Amino acid sequence: MVGRLQMGDFSPASLLCRIDTYAGSIQCGFGAELRDTVLDCMDELVMAHGVAELQPDESTIRVLRISEISPVGHPTTPSLDRLAAEQMVAPVDSISDLSIEPIDDFDSFLAAISSAREDG
Repeated sequence: MVGRLQMGDFSPASLLCRIDTYAGSIQCGFGAELRDTVLDCMDELVMAHGVAELQPDESTIRVLRISEISPVGHPTTPSLDRLAAEQMVAPVDSISDLSIEPIDDFDSFLAAISSAREDG
């Protein structure tokens, strides 16, 4: 099962957690050997494997006994500083820092924009 690990009860008598999936929340149990892993994965997207106990209707999971759980990798977003460095840009301190290239034929430029707007 894949979902976000949201709730954990780490009492030695309980060792329960909840994984929220696109289809709903699933209560899960786990052994003491997985306690630290489950704690590390709290509020993360995880993939859990185990044995499911089904409801009497046999279409929904009552509880999943987790045998393995691991975080699902997600892409990291680069920082703004890194993006700026990659694009070789810097903040503008003053409007005078902006240089504008002159447009040789401004009327043709405006006509092209008007034409593009009319076609769309």
